[in-house]
Amino acid sequence: MRRFAVAALAVALLPSKAAAQRATGISLTPYLGIHIPARTLLLRPGATPNLSEEKVSVTPTIGARLTFGLSPVVGLEGDLGYSSGNLVLSRVGTASGTDVKILTASGRLIVRLKPPTEPFYLTLTGGVGAVRHEFDDAQQGPGSDVDPRTSIGGVVGVHGGFRLGRVVGLSLGLESYLYSARFDVANLTGPGKTATDSRMQNDIRVLIGLRFPFLGM
Repeated sequence: MRRFAVAALAVALLPSKAAAQRATGISLTPYLGIHIPARTLLLRPGATPNLSEEKVSVTPTIGARLTFGLSPVVGLEGDLGYSSGNLVLSRVGTASGTDVKILTASGRLIVRLKPPTEPFYLTLTGGVGAVRHEFDDAQQGPGSDVDPRTSIGGVVGVHGGFRLGRVVGLSLGLESYLYSARFDVANLTGPGKTATDSRMQNDIRVLIGLRFPFLGM
């Protein structure tokens, strides 16, 4: 009787072990979403505070996330994203005449609250992120009175999703890039450029994508 109970327990544990092995692999998640800058980006030298502060408009974003599962609980993740919008006067919401491209890149540690082998999975992420702004004059084309700059900071987020079958999953994500940004801007009254004040930024991204696992997971 005791041998039978031990054998039954061993058989019951086999699926869980197999699921744990599948959770250590690689997955690719292409995504679409919305990039929502929550704070004012810059105030040009000589401009009027509160009236002339500029922020990036809410804009679509595309990108992809590559996930490496090191265990059923812990993994590493790399993410690249691209957005294209324009600068608007933050007080009134009208365009200021400057287009902006935003490139994001990050490396993250992930902690799985529910692994991707479950019908519903949930993951917390956190790490180092980079955000690059490139500016163009909306009327004259490439080039702007604002120099491009890459800012380094942190990124945190939560991702979840549902399995749509044995392989593909639907991925949903909410994340925030936190960093300090300053820019070199052409002077309004003379030659040369002046650095703007450094401003804390909080760029929120709401994402939806398809998760494609391979080599496990």
